[in-house]
Amino acid sequence: MGIRRVRKCADVSEYTGSGTGHIHSAPREPAAIITPATKNERNFTFMKLLYLDCGMGAAGDMLGAALAELLPDDARDAFTSELNAAGIPGVHVSLDPSVKCGITGTHLTVTVNGTEEKEGGHSHSHEHSHHDHQHDHSHDHSHSHDHHHDHSHRSLHDIHHIIDDLKLPEAVRTDILAVYRLIAEAESKAHDKPVSEIHFHEVGTMDAIADIASVCLLLHKLAPDQIIASPIHVGSGQVKCAHGILPVPAPATAYILKDIPIYSGSIQGELCTPTGAALLKHFVTRFDQMPLMTPASTGYGMGTKDFPAANCVRAILGESFAENQPEQPACSTAIPASATAPASTATPAPAAAPASTATPAPAIAPASTATPAPAAAPASEEAAITETICELSCNVDDMTGEDIAFAIETFLQNGALDAFTVPCTMKKGRPGVLVTVLCKDPDQKQMTRLILQHTTTLGVRSAEKKRWILSRTESETVIPDDMLANVTAPNMPAGSKTQEIKTTGNGCTIRSKTSTGFGITRNKYEHDDLEKIARTYGLTLAQVRALLAALHQPQ
Repeated sequence: MGIRRVRKCADVSEYTGSGTGHIHSAPREPAAIITPATKNERNFTFMKLLYLDCGMGAAGDMLGAALAELLPDDARDAFTSELNAAGIPGVHVSLDPSVKCGITGTHLTVTVNGTEEKEGGHSHSHEHSHHDHQHDHSHDHSHSHDHHHDHSHRSLHDIHHIIDDLKLPEAVRTDILAVYRLIAEAESKAHDKPVSEIHFHEVGTMDAIADIASVCLLLHKLAPDQIIASPIHVGSGQVKCAHGILPVPAPATAYILKDIPIYSGSIQGELCTPTGAALLKHFVTRFDQMPLMTPASTGYGMGTKDFPAANCVRAILGESFAENQPEQPACSTAIPASATAPASTATPAPAAAPASTATPAPAIAPASTATPAPAAAPASEEAAITETICELSCNVDDMTGEDIAFAIETFLQNGALDAFTVPCTMKKGRPGVLVTVLCKDPDQKQMTRLILQHTTTLGVRSAEKKRWILSRTESETVIPDDMLANVTAPNMPAGSKTQEIKTTGNGCTIRSKTSTGFGITRNKYEHDDLEKIARTYGLTLAQVRALLAALHQPQ
């Protein structure tokens, strides 16, 4: 049994012991037991909660197998039948028993044209030496093979068509494409090439689509209200790839895991694959220790390689609850009864769009088409989230504005949730600045170190804070080329014709973010995307917004 070290707000928990690298947290006070009778006696809000234990990392097949175990026995065959009938070219999926360290779970077996990829079977950007199928899902370089497989490659555009043709619910296909896009963007960043130039090996592509489709379809069936995952164990050491030897996590995986809490341990090898990382990033609401919940079922999704610790992802499906608070008088610090959120989150009626999304009429659309981002589902009280964060602060009076700005930017680039300054008066009446950094508990040490390095302070204060946040989702809208080509471009050089606007052939994609909770819904397009399209095609921001408004105008 390893040594358990208590986590405090001023420190980051450490892992020791059996080599699994699990994070141990401070003991909690015993919680009140909620019985069926208690539910009726007291006013609680209940939600269906899914918790993913990533103490041995995550891969697509492991996540899919763990979620499949949460289905009733008679529903598992129906799931594999539906996935096999979805139309993924050459793919067959099965759920097979697997035992790791005496624990019986399930392995998701994916064959492409009758062959399951095994370790050493393919030489890709890097080989996954323990998870899903020991291969890379998405790389754009040459491959060397010791056996005969289809050597064709597919672009993201080709994969988009494959996914669009799958016989699966539209919501599932949308999730599959969003996850695959995360992988493609990571590969693009790792290889410093545009996403359009990234090509995926035929066999790895079909296998990855099957892994991703299984997870997306299972989550669609299980329909949890909230998904929480533990910090991700990424493994340690190095991984061998076609370009040489790289550190763990590999570059693409590390890019996907940006802003997600990860840690290493004594186990040598790559424990988190790009596919597993992308699935977690897309679906997980927050990364934290297991909250108070009542488990209903538990699933174990097994990898293929053996380690001293059970090589599996554990999924726990159950119920979580929060007691509704009685109405309180309104004051500057009171939490409104209708929202149980800080007063600063109070907002006008649901579905009201922020003022920044209102768009004047451009040349191609009447004023009546000024519309916010695509309509989101009605907000619910349950969609809101509470979490505990740490607030680090210090006072300085001997730094220039340039140095403070550099420090704030450094904190944000290294994972701070927020960083800001407030003018204050210090000793002897000197004007100073209060520097405040908000971060996750595991990031405290790093942030404290950065504050001490980049400011002139001699000490940093730490406080634990509870915050209420809206649940956030992201979607995409594509503006077709024919719409872009027919817009009058005021910023084009004199003499240019509308028809001379160059288009990509694939349209332009704009992300939009929807925030819900406490009866509030907010929609907003990603400004960077709006700006990029405006600059690329010589349009105004108002014209780009109006194109989007026209897309969402009822026909």
